[in-house]
Formats: sequence, structure tokens, C-alpha cells
Amino acid sequence: MSSHLKGAQLQAARTCWSGWLLEGVAKPVAGLPRLRPAAKSWIAEQDASGLFASPLSSTFAIAAPEVWPGWSQTPWDVFGLWAQNVTPNLIAGSSVSSQLSVMASAILNNAQSDGFQVTS
Repeated sequence: MSSHLKGAQLQAARTCWSGWLLEGVAKPVAGLPRLRPAAKSWIAEQDASGLFASPLSSTFAIAAPEVWPGWSQTPWDVFGLWAQNVTPNLIAGSSVSSQLSVMASAILNNAQSDGFQVTS
């Protein structure tokens, strides 16, 4: 269970979501696997693919300790938030930088509606 979620319903939803992730962690649809054994397998597959100039395993070993320990992937689709809130404004001629606050508000609203306490 996550220490940042309050309430039984939120904890249950998080557990279900995490359980869903476990079904395909060795071959994730998007993003990186969350479990260390699955991550090792995934990184080994990337190294073996020949797509990268140097092995990812050494790069990830250096970068992993730099990630904030409280970080987690959001339980909502940030790409959908971008498409819904920012893309129409970009098409209308707004700059990307002018839309960062729009995206921040969309993420904030989703976080609060999911029970996260947001501080800045």
C-alpha cells in the first residue's frame, strides 16, 4: 500500500492498478517495468536488441539512484490530459510555453480528484 493515499477506496484502487501492472511487467506496453527482476529482463532485452549505441544497463545503473524515491508514475493518462487540454490551444496558435500552466492545472486537478494532496 502507498503511504501517500488516504482512505480504503483509494488504497484498493491503487492495489488493483498495481496488480494490473504486474500482468505484463516484463513486456510493458509503455514506460519501464517497476519490479527489479522485470526491469533487469527488460533492460537485457534492450541491450540485446542492438538499438542503442551502448548498453542501457550501465546507464540505468548510474541514473537510477538519481531518481527521487517518492516518484511514481501517475495513475491517469498524462498524454490524454495533454491532448485534451493543450493540443487544441497549440492548433489555435498558442505556444508550448504558454500551455505549461494549462497542463499543470490539468495534472493538479486530476491528482486532487484522485485523493492526492498537492503542495508546491
